[in-house]
Amino acid sequence: MTRPITVLLALSIALIFLVSVSMAQSESEGLAVYNQAIALIEEAKSREDLLKAQEQFEKALGILEKANFQQGIAYAYLQLGFISGKLGQDEKALEYFDKSMTIIKKIGDSQGESIALFHLAGTYNSVGQYAKALEYYEKSLDITRKIRDLNGEGATLNNIGETYRFLGQYPKALECFERSLDITRKIGDLNGESATLENIGETYRFLGQYAKALECFERSLDIAKKIGNPAREGVALNNVGLVHVSWGQHPKALEYFEKSLDITRKIGDMKQEGVTLNNMGGSYGSLAQYEKALEYYEKSLDIARRIGDVKRERGPLNNIGHVYASLGQYPKALEYYEKSLDIARRIGDVKLEGVNLTNMGESYRSLAQYEKALEYHEKSLDIARRIGDVKLEGVTLNNMGLVYVSLGQYPKGLESLEKSLEISKRIGDAKTQGDVLNNIAAVRGRI
Repeated sequence: MTRPITVLLALSIALIFLVSVSMAQSESEGLAVYNQAIALIEEAKSREDLLKAQEQFEKALGILEKANFQQGIAYAYLQLGFISGKLGQDEKALEYFDKSMTIIKKIGDSQGESIALFHLAGTYNSVGQYAKALEYYEKSLDITRKIRDLNGEGATLNNIGETYRFLGQYPKALECFERSLDITRKIGDLNGESATLENIGETYRFLGQYAKALECFERSLDIAKKIGNPAREGVALNNVGLVHVSWGQHPKALEYFEKSLDITRKIGDMKQEGVTLNNMGGSYGSLAQYEKALEYYEKSLDIARRIGDVKRERGPLNNIGHVYASLGQYPKALEYYEKSLDIARRIGDVKLEGVNLTNMGESYRSLAQYEKALEYHEKSLDIARRIGDVKLEGVTLNNMGLVYVSLGQYPKGLESLEKSLEISKRIGDAKTQGDVLNNIAAVRGRI
């Protein structure tokens, strides 16, 4: 859930009102340019559109700085930070949000401070710095409660839940989502309710509770249809498709992905279109239709590049690597994992770096380069523990166990697999748990 456009748009309208009653002409001019930029963000469908909006905000910032209108300057920085994040320029985004925070604190704007903290947290989230993200979300949450901003509180609880989910801490995530859901229902925010139901569904899907996940996604879909929100409808249909993927019902999943794709294309939501194409590639890969899988991953990658969303290049690149690994073309797989790893490191996405490293370790294991495989898995394990990503820790321990088994070091292999099993049971990761149990049984059969 986000707070950028709706909240800041409302603030910009408030600023226009102030201009009409008391502002100087230069300030009025700056705010007029600011609101033109807001409209550009609302309609943005490509990197070029975002760059135009960025240019307008920079122009507005220049005028507002000359007029020394501090509140206007602070919100211009917030919007520039938001756009920088969209463009994959996370360091720049953090710089803008920090500048905004400095001014907002000075002028005593509590709501503005909670929004700046919210976006700082979101940026740290997107680069895998989850401890820092939680720290800023908690600060934002504290302010929203003090000023009784229920919309802000609900959105922040939702995003805290997402952070815990990224970390594989599913019970904590569900607790936050449920609290967010209570608030959205209390204030009658159907959009927020639909978004939070999606997150609850996603968490149940990760826990392997697919029937519960489907129930949440279908409730979200009903709300989206009821309020006429096609963007949310497209997301819900995509997620229903993912449940069928989890059940191994790929033809059924593809039906839902096609419905989602049709909606996202009609409304010009290229970001979600790319996500759905990526998921379709996954289903075709599972059906061993590898050429078709590559075709869809390439389409997803093309969209990410076209809209300038560097972060969204990572998934398709990683998945293309998976296809080549499935085809036994491990050097080619490693080439794509390297590309994904390079982006992860460039934008500071520590979580994805860890995922790529363990994938590369698996490819080296398949090439019988066991020492190299262990080296990559150990790097992944170090990252997982450093950022507190218990799910990644469990997966990597499983992969390390398989390397030790390949080296004939069965006791060491079983030790690693047992640790992975303990983690997967603790967090309720049914898929990894099943994989690890099969691996343990196979090892014990060899001893």
